[in-house]
Amino acid sequence: MNKTNKFVTKTIEIFRKNGIEINDNRLSSGFGLDDNCAEECVLILGLNPAGNENDAKNARNNRDKPYLFSLETSNYHDLTYNTYFRPIYEFVNQVLEEGGKWSWCNKSREFIKKTFDDDPIILKEFDKNKDKRYTIHVGDMFYYHQTNSKLLTDKLNGNERYSMALEILNDHIDYLVGHNRKIKFVYINNATVSKWLTNESHETFQLINNIPVFYGGMLSGQRSMDNFSKERLIQEIKTYFKKAKE
Repeated sequence: MNKTNKFVTKTIEIFRKNGIEINDNRLSSGFGLDDNCAEECVLILGLNPAGNENDAKNARNNRDKPYLFSLETSNYHDLTYNTYFRPIYEFVNQVLEEGGKWSWCNKSREFIKKTFDDDPIILKEFDKNKDKRYTIHVGDMFYYHQTNSKLLTDKLNGNERYSMALEILNDHIDYLVGHNRKIKFVYINNATVSKWLTNESHETFQLINNIPVFYGGMLSGQRSMDNFSKERLIQEIKTYFKKAKE
């Protein structure tokens, strides 16, 4: 993935009038998949990746190893970001009985063993997760590294935020479905984006293209939901799928 990624291109289109061009060092790698295999998945969608030019460069660089997202214990700091991704992993595994895993756990054990030099930490995580049913995919509204997201959102036309956010959400859904992915549900992992997509109606759930989309705040970080709100969210999603089976 690089600056020609369609999702990065969309970010440039939206913010070009504010000075973001194709050579901007804060542009990330965008959203994509490294295969076209059929799978069931969950999409977690935030606002934008945090960090600076160095984080963006790390995201853009082609890696000889797959990104790991999170591990129980991580000695691979360039391949993991436990602070952000571990709560997402735990959330999906609390919601879905069949469990969720990162995409690298869909690869063969031989590939993981060879790629990570038979590392016991990686193999333990692989063996724990490889047979779980749902793959977790994480995306953003904008693929531009900026820790203070208000520097991005304040530049947007307030009247266009709903239609813009809905279009970007549908772009992610269409991309996954077009690559043989069946989406179990979408969680909007950001209160600002949730407000945009509900058009300030404060709904917590909608069906979009027959896919359940749940709205809320961040699962991690300084602006994360409190434990009670998170538990209510988990119970809401579990109840929805329990009723859907009846």
